[in-house]
Amino acid sequence: MQKTDDFIFRRIVWKATQYKLPTNDVVFFKDIAIEMQNYLTKQLEFSKSGIPTLFFTNVNTKSWTLVCTRQILFNTDNQINSIDISNIARIRPTFLANFTKNPIMAFKEKHTAKGDWYQLTIFDKANNEYIMEANKGGELFALWNILLMLRCFFDE
Repeated sequence: MQKTDDFIFRRIVWKATQYKLPTNDVVFFKDIAIEMQNYLTKQLEFSKSGIPTLFFTNVNTKSWTLVCTRQILFNTDNQINSIDISNIARIRPTFLANFTKNPIMAFKEKHTAKGDWYQLTIFDKANNEYIMEANKGGELFALWNILLMLRCFFDE
């Protein structure tokens, strides 16, 4: 069964509320300042992206991630990229992204608290890497879990 944009939109909103979103730095697209909405709308191809839904910002790096119903748009290092949700193969915290043999040992060796992570590495089906950001801690984990949920919709 293929999921409609409206269904996926409602699921993103539902999942966001499970993580007590919105916050100061994670907002629903409809609540973004009109100037930013206009800017982001110019970056979208609605036929590919679907409905823009949830906007994450990282206040420290000035990066952002926009979750839409069919694509994720993100700005890292002042470069805008996108990935189709249906093309996502794996999602890992950037800290552990390249530790394929034993990420648990890497985690123990580096002694980095999970609450300090602020980046996710997304691997597409061709094994290209994309880095997305959110504020560290709960907002990053909310983004991660929302992306995992969305990926499941396209795996069915």
